[in-house]
Amino acid sequence: MQPPLASLLALQRTRIPNLGVKLMPGLEHAAIPPQAEAEWISLGGELKEAVLWLGGLAERPGRRATVLPAGVSLWREGAAARVAEPGAYLYEPDPAVIRAGAVGDLAVRLGLWQIDGDIAYLSGETRIPTPFARSWPILEHHPFHLKTLNRRLRALQAEVVAVKKRGSPIEPEPFRRRLHRTPGGRPVIVVLTRVLNRPWMILLAGT
Repeated sequence: MQPPLASLLALQRTRIPNLGVKLMPGLEHAAIPPQAEAEWISLGGELKEAVLWLGGLAERPGRRATVLPAGVSLWREGAAARVAEPGAYLYEPDPAVIRAGAVGDLAVRLGLWQIDGDIAYLSGETRIPTPFARSWPILEHHPFHLKTLNRRLRALQAEVVAVKKRGSPIEPEPFRRRLHRTPGGRPVIVVLTRVLNRPWMILLAGT
């Protein structure tokens, strides 16, 4: 069992000035000492761990996301993204970017915007390759309504390959069973989320 973080910080102050501490990725931002570097690390799109770098091992104070296997990092600078309705593409930031609080920084770097101030989905008019997010073409999007959704899925002759959610209370798998499906049809991903603080549904081109 790992010693409490407070004990490790005391050890760093008194005996080991340069210290790296591997932590669970749920590390709270409030627990990070002011002069420490907190790094969240993901592998293949899955959040793996957080590391607290102290003393001379800290590249600089602050928070960053590191994405593997690309081996690239994004620092949180506190940039604020603009907020608007979805455009042509939906971007899902890597979980390390989300945990580091760098969603706004990613948006500004790529010229994207958030679809809601409290939701970690970004959007843009072009597809920009980046290791820090996945992206899909948006087929259409609407205020959330189940009948409308099934009507549009029928019109698209869609085979729903996944239901994703962020900021929605709906459980994806039970909900998926209520959706119209066209076996062997056009692959579509249904996203249940919020846009400008309103319940919303987004249909993405699946693969």
